[in-house]
Amino acid sequence: MMKCPHCGALCTDEDKFCSLCGTDMSRQILREQGLPAVQPVEIDPVVIEPVEVQVERTVSEARKKKSFTCVLGFIISVALILASIAFWIFEFGSKTLRFKTDAPGHLALLVLVLLPVGFILSLVGTIVARKSKSRKYGIAGLCCSVAGLAGGIAMWVLFFSGATAKYNKYGSETIRKDNYDVRLQQDNPFLASAVDYYWDGDPSHVVLKPDLLSDGTKITSIGEVESFEIVLEPGLDYLKTYDYLYTASLFNNRENLKDDLDSYGIKPGTVVNFTTITFYVEIGKDIEQVEISKYGGQYFAVGSNDAGTITFYKWFYHFTVDSGNENYYAEDGILYNKRTNEKVNAFYYDGDNSFEEWGRIYKPELIPTEETEFSETTSTPVLPITFGTGPELINLWSFTDEVPKMVRQYIKLNPEFGEKYTVVCTVIPPDEGRYQDELDKAIVAGGDQAPDIFTAEEAFIIKYSQGDMSKFAATYNDLGINVKAKVKEADIAQYSIDVGSRNGEIVALGYESASCVMIYNAKIAKEVFGTDDPSVIEDITGAGSGKWDKFLEAADKLESKGYAAVSGYEDLWSMCDKSVAAPWVVKGDIKIDSRRETFFDIARMIKEKGYSNDSRLWSYEWYDDMKGEGEKKVFAFFGPAWLINYAMIGNCGGNQPGEGTYGQWRVCAPPVGSFWGGAWILANKDTEQKEGVAELIEWITLDTSETGLQYLWANGLIDWDNDPETITLKAAVASNTVMAKSDGTSDFCGGQNIFPAFIQANYFASGKNMTQYDFLISGYYTDAVRQYAEGVTDKEQAIKDFKKAVKENISF
Repeated sequence: MMKCPHCGALCTDEDKFCSLCGTDMSRQILREQGLPAVQPVEIDPVVIEPVEVQVERTVSEARKKKSFTCVLGFIISVALILASIAFWIFEFGSKTLRFKTDAPGHLALLVLVLLPVGFILSLVGTIVARKSKSRKYGIAGLCCSVAGLAGGIAMWVLFFSGATAKYNKYGSETIRKDNYDVRLQQDNPFLASAVDYYWDGDPSHVVLKPDLLSDGTKITSIGEVESFEIVLEPGLDYLKTYDYLYTASLFNNRENLKDDLDSYGIKPGTVVNFTTITFYVEIGKDIEQVEISKYGGQYFAVGSNDAGTITFYKWFYHFTVDSGNENYYAEDGILYNKRTNEKVNAFYYDGDNSFEEWGRIYKPELIPTEETEFSETTSTPVLPITFGTGPELINLWSFTDEVPKMVRQYIKLNPEFGEKYTVVCTVIPPDEGRYQDELDKAIVAGGDQAPDIFTAEEAFIIKYSQGDMSKFAATYNDLGINVKAKVKEADIAQYSIDVGSRNGEIVALGYESASCVMIYNAKIAKEVFGTDDPSVIEDITGAGSGKWDKFLEAADKLESKGYAAVSGYEDLWSMCDKSVAAPWVVKGDIKIDSRRETFFDIARMIKEKGYSNDSRLWSYEWYDDMKGEGEKKVFAFFGPAWLINYAMIGNCGGNQPGEGTYGQWRVCAPPVGSFWGGAWILANKDTEQKEGVAELIEWITLDTSETGLQYLWANGLIDWDNDPETITLKAAVASNTVMAKSDGTSDFCGGQNIFPAFIQANYFASGKNMTQYDFLISGYYTDAVRQYAEGVTDKEQAIKDFKKAVKENISF
């Protein structure tokens, strides 16, 4: 080693120049070795100058890089010390300055990760530094990094200890606040969350208003509000659960439904009621986050009522938001994000601001106001859904979402209609007569809110087409529809015309075929009768004869082979009920037609001779028979196309041939003509939009072209869910002309073209001799038949009891 004569820095023997100041060290080497100094040789400056310049530049850059490393480490260390301090201020200091959501946690993680980076840079810079100035930066960086690491560790210790403390207080031990629980919100322990709403069953006690806890903690997040329990009076046998339950009438595909109901003590035969409840959620200005997962829940069991029934509630939420809230606002009870002006994504909406489930659209219910049209009698108006943007308004009322979706389809195919009209659709489920009550008030009140188009199902169509409310229905002729020619061209099912005619004028038509066919098991038919050919089975069972003799003979043969002819005797009621020559009510008195009276004898015979499994319609046993899992395998069911599509396919035990009974079924004409269910479409005689109303009604009921509703539906081309990729089921429609030219092949029915059987059934069915009281009367009648068939009473007494029940409960 040797010392530079200029700056005193130590250099190695191999160094030609001082690494710090660049002094020529060759003379110093000679001096230290005791050699005479060599006189410098005159060298051309042009040759030596570039070498000296390059050496000076390289040394300068090296010094700068090493100094920069020290300075960078120092800057990073200081910046992160400040970030650590900021974390302390924001998280443990003033709550008004706190970051939203998880910003403090993210900042803490950044500090913890990057402080070591500053420490390493400072350490490296200090080690390689040569100037005292650089060493000062390096040493300062080291000190800051060490302090930052210590502060970061302390910060995280306090962070987790605070989280643990809050978890112990709000997590493991739930705090009850008024009518809801408050728990730790797992993803951010510094946010309290209102969860598990408790409801005492009183419809007026449904307000959730998050505020401060008793210790002053702010509730800034609402989560899982739909997971509430029912807390009711002690001593009553209520089912306290918020688990989702389904019933056969709502969701027939639920295979373990029986087990679910049994586990909650709901036994077969229990009367089940359905209703809705709206929970009003008041969002204060401090609420930063809402995490309710659904707009409307599925039905859940409330419990046993005094009468021994069970009530199921479907719930909705109606929001109001404090004007000072920075995150949310509400319109018509719907929650919106203030930043994006979009509906809160946590809620399930379709494109029409409604909750869609089980083939119906349920509307969010509103808080009643003085401006509410029907405020005197109801507090649950519904939000409409609209299609089209035109200036002309058409009001449409329906009890399902079918017709509104048809309107959407029509406007897609005919956009010019949507440019001229806006169709406002109001959908109200028919439960407990609510749809009829609201519809009647709207029609009678008239004005801008009255429906221009409305629908009615079999249970109450006569009321609107021929009964008390029929005076408000416009004839199709008055709408400008050439109905006589169109009906003939479409070959509309006669029963649909019968039901929809008032004094010989058509005021309503159905859009689907509800005519009943016999749906039989081909495998059983081949084993018992030697064939599954529909034409042969028709002959064996007496198709179109109007009598049950041959079918009961076939039932006897089926029983001898160990099979049930039907699931239960109730399967034949619709056939007996709709094939009569006289109505229930004649001159204000009850008349029992001979075909209806025959049902007494048929039911008793089926019961006594073991021709069935004794199941009841819509019971668990009924569905078990569809999949071949009943006590005895069942040969036949009777019903329309909707029974196949919406009951049997979902309950056959499979999704393709070879699974359950899928693919084993065939259809043929029944012994007795009948129809079951269906919907009709009517127009208000006072509508100011006759042209648009007529256009829609004609397209739905009478258009036989390949762009008409009848053809699209028969061929599975209706875009029900607004998704062109979705495959829809083919339906039997009201027009025989359309079915004759459509493809009715069904995999469920073994590849059979089922439409010829439904065309035949359309000709057999009759809608004559109906009254607006039939639905109620039939309920009392089947109760009387059941008493007789089960041996509880004799036929004479059963009929007396029936007439007495009708007289006491129905006013003609």
